[in-house]
Amino acid sequence: MSRSRALLSDLPEARRAVQGAAGPGRADALRERLAALGADDQDRLLLDLVRTHAADALGHRTADQVRATLAFRDLGFDSMASLTLRNRLNEATGLALPTTVVFDHATPAALATHLRAQLRPGGEQITAVLAEVDRWETAVEALAPDDDARGRVVARLRSLLWKWDRSEGTATDAVGDDALTLATDEEIFDIVNKELGIS
Repeated sequence: MSRSRALLSDLPEARRAVQGAAGPGRADALRERLAALGADDQDRLLLDLVRTHAADALGHRTADQVRATLAFRDLGFDSMASLTLRNRLNEATGLALPTTVVFDHATPAALATHLRAQLRPGGEQITAVLAEVDRWETAVEALAPDDDARGRVVARLRSLLWKWDRSEGTATDAVGDDALTLATDEEIFDIVNKELGIS
């Protein structure tokens, strides 16, 4: 499918978004603009950004052809279009979005919400940490229940949580340093999931 940048450049809103995706400092300018807006206007700006670049990736004349709540799959996105959109959003925002971002956030509205979370202070760090937790969770699930390695993982988690709670001055200190030592493996994993917001 061919893309027509010339057609898009005729549209003021598309031209602004595409221009904002190229050249040094454009991502910083976007962040500054977002910082000056309220939450609703931030959402609108980022949704416009996603829809404009999605329209460009699909070869549409206008962003109006990209419905905010329609799944990318139903909009006609394939792997190549998804990669094109990811690359354009990386350029526009300065983020390092994964190649699966369009599949992870099924609609333009959901992707815009994700971008807003990423662009807030500390957003990228939080996402990076949670990605590591996901990888950790996958690795732990592969361990046999009676594997000695599971005990080593649990001991490490106990140590990590103890340090974390201690630095934050949470209730663990009030209970005593043995609080986590007395917890079962299942309780430890439950604590980790709750602390990191994993249901």
